[in-house]
Amino acid sequence: MLFLPGECFFSAALEADPSLIEFGVGQNIILATPTTLIALLRSVAYGWRQEKLAENAAESALGQGAVQADFRHGRHVVRMGKGLERAVEEYNSAVGSLESRVMVSARNLPS
Repeated sequence: MLFLPGECFFSAALEADPSLIEFGVGQNIILATPTTLIALLRSVAYGWRQEKLAENAAESALGQGAVQADFRHGRHVVRMGKGLERAVEEYNSAVGSLESRVMVSARNLPS
């Protein structure tokens, strides 16, 4: 994750290179701004908590069926966390596209 401390930095970077988000994702780098950072961190933390719960359940004295159910639930939650992460990436892409295409043109309109 690459944190940009201000939306203006993200906007300026996207104006210079509109493909920046897609390039970053291709390099396993997610750009995060103050607007998206909290959502991204909460998604990751939630996935980690669920994975830890699944590990703890496996170590407990629960029956084999309960352990398997917990693993399935943990996998679902981890997949959900990854889906949320992808949603944040798509949100960033949409905002970047808006900033780099629509807002640039709108700023050039006469007042």
